[in-house]
Amino acid sequence: MTDSDNNENTKNTCGRPRKELDFKLIDGMMAIQCSIEEIAAALDCATNTIRNRIFEAHNMTYEQYFKIKRQPGLTSLRRKLFKMALEDDSEQIAKFLAKNLLGYSDQVEIKQDQLPKATIIEKLDGTQTVLGAEMRDVEPAEPIEDTNAKDES
Repeated sequence: MTDSDNNENTKNTCGRPRKELDFKLIDGMMAIQCSIEEIAAALDCATNTIRNRIFEAHNMTYEQYFKIKRQPGLTSLRRKLFKMALEDDSEQIAKFLAKNLLGYSDQVEIKQDQLPKATIIEKLDGTQTVLGAEMRDVEPAEPIEDTNAKDES
């Protein structure tokens, strides 16, 4: 019998006992979108312990496992929201679903006559500046010829 065979048959009695995790509890907490810190607090262990046990048991990272286990909670939440929107006739929930699932958005329609008027200011050097044009998304006006001026010729 070699040294390595002897080591495999003996139980390591040094150090802290191995913490066994309740995967049913972990899965349930992931379904309600709990963070790894919250899960670790509930299990009274370190976050690295959770990461390591998930990798040992399922051969995937915490993030991969979380992505799978959170889906039932999201599905349940979506089902509940739809039920509330349809049965309770909730306008707020219906708007939320329309915006988040259907891509709708609140858009305020502004009519041209509701926009502030542009103001033309004539400077001492004879040039003119248009104020308020940036709000109407137009280019500043070119200098305007004075049609009332008398011809100097």
